[in-house]
Amino acid sequence: MSRPTKQLLYGTLYFGLALLAGFSLFGRGEPRTAITTPDAGNPVPLEASGVTVMRASDGSVAFLARVRNSNADLLASSFTYSFSLVGGTASRAMPQGTWFVYPREQATIVEVIPAAGVAEGVSATLTIAEISWEPTRFLIRPALTVENGATGMSERGFLAVTGTVANIGSVRAGSVRVIAVVKDGSGFPIFAATSALGDIPGGAREEFIVRFPADDELARRADRSRTEIIAEAR
Repeated sequence: MSRPTKQLLYGTLYFGLALLAGFSLFGRGEPRTAITTPDAGNPVPLEASGVTVMRASDGSVAFLARVRNSNADLLASSFTYSFSLVGGTASRAMPQGTWFVYPREQATIVEVIPAAGVAEGVSATLTIAEISWEPTRFLIRPALTVENGATGMSERGFLAVTGTVANIGSVRAGSVRVIAVVKDGSGFPIFAATSALGDIPGGAREEFIVRFPADDELARRADRSRTEIIAEAR
């Protein structure tokens, strides 16, 4: 092998080794941390809180819970839920159902059972399962607001909450439900009830009334200025 050929061969080899060493040196640095964003394959689980059991003198029991969706871009379009008693029994089956919750919002779950046979001081838990997630990139949702909400007495002499639900958006609101939570002077929930309104077109309004059990003590304890009124729609 001639001298010029050897010089060319060794030069190419040394250049390759130097290039490899440079990649190794400059490739080092601070370790990279993977940043994950919740998506359809990795959603943040729904979180239940504020589970409360409330009794009326006629034996009715109201179960109240809040379900939080912490995902920024995922709608929990459907999830199943079920209440379970802690430290007690009931004469009727515990309530269960299906609902939904928008991204970074909280859904309110209320179930009322007449003559449930639940003793005083019993608590409950809420179990969530079978969640269906949907991306909200192109979601156009209804915009509901409650107008003229008031807590008073119904025509039958029972506690009732009245008002109007206004759909101030352009999208039809489907399966509208009004939830009323009456509270005492300290702001603690003492009973809850719901009323279903069906669909409300964009720009339309519909009156509602949410009736409570026949309970004079409930009406006496309720601080009517603290009633929480919520309108939810799919």
